[in-house]
Amino acid sequence: MARNYRTGTVSDAIITSNDFYPTILEMTGQPLRPDLHMDGKSLVPLLKGDTKNIHEATYFHYPHKSNQKGSPSSAIRDGDYKLIVFLNDYRMELYNIKNDIGERNDLASKLPELRDHLYKKLYTWWDEVDAKFPMEFTKKAPTN
Repeated sequence: MARNYRTGTVSDAIITSNDFYPTILEMTGQPLRPDLHMDGKSLVPLLKGDTKNIHEATYFHYPHKSNQKGSPSSAIRDGDYKLIVFLNDYRMELYNIKNDIGERNDLASKLPELRDHLYKKLYTWWDEVDAKFPMEFTKKAPTN
């Protein structure tokens, strides 16, 4: 099977670890298994030089407490921005992670339209994947 992968290149595409499994399947000539990698997409187009993004946005959902002191939260990364919704108190934080990789400058109150737009996308994704939440969390529908 001809590979035709571009070596020595750099990509700004946003990917997640969920993309590794479908990528390995495709690279080894195995059939994709969407039932086992519903959120993952093959990275083979990127490896062949396609510059289009694999994902329009990426989503993260961590709905439980942990012994590492993590808070139940959910997030969306869309372009340069990342919105985090903390499920304990419904607090939202918005960051431009291209300019603020350390996530120190919360823009949620400065960019309310962007915050609300990203929240609507995250809320829609919760429904699409039937996301589970802590019992004390009440899912609030986006306004507008």
